[in-house]
Amino acid sequence: MIINYGTPCADTAYQTIDISSVSANTVISGDSVCVGQNLTFTDCSTITGNATLTYFYWEFGDGDTAQTPVATHSWSASGTYIVTHIAENSLGCDDTAYTTIYVVAAPIALAGNDTFACTNNSIVGLGGNILNASSGLWTGPGTFNPGPTAYNATYTPTQTELDSGYAILVLQSTGFALCAHDFDTVRINFAPGPVVDVGQDIFVCRDTPYVSICGTVTVASGGVWNTSGTGTFVSPSSLCTDYIPSA
Repeated sequence: MIINYGTPCADTAYQTIDISSVSANTVISGDSVCVGQNLTFTDCSTITGNATLTYFYWEFGDGDTAQTPVATHSWSASGTYIVTHIAENSLGCDDTAYTTIYVVAAPIALAGNDTFACTNNSIVGLGGNILNASSGLWTGPGTFNPGPTAYNATYTPTQTELDSGYAILVLQSTGFALCAHDFDTVRINFAPGPVVDVGQDIFVCRDTPYVSICGTVTVASGGVWNTSGTGTFVSPSSLCTDYIPSA
């Protein structure tokens, strides 16, 4: 400020004015994340002039907000989100920064419903599936055919599993490094298989009009007679019946 400018009595006084500014800046732990997993946002804004940062505001693109220098957030649905970050200093200066976050769906392993098989026919067809990942892997002590990476493989249990009466198989998602693997299990219960007994072989004369036969069946509720010849059964669904030989 100059008084009596242009005269011998002029005098000048000075006052320093600090010009302040804010440059909003965000440091994040990653720009891609799975649904339900947290990302950490850290304010690293810079200021000039004689001021301090006093206000922080985050809006995460899904309606949730935070007002702390360091904020943690997770998303409940996949998609692309724009995170808004506002920094303000003690002189009222503010700045806004934007960050794009990619949220992907986490893998889901589906091993199928629990099932059962008979001990005399113990090979089981599996019906697994993997969502949001490129591949999966079955694990179990038995044998998978054509291999453990086939969702619909057949499983041959071990004798130990048959003796125990059950097998538990695990299907795990693979082929997706960003998100944690998912696991699901399926239980196979083994029941005793039917046992058929038709007794000793029978010898008869050529002119015998019929042969009485009798069998027993355990576990199952019944049985059906069949022949490799051309004769007939009086009642093929009866355990005890007569067989009429053909000529």
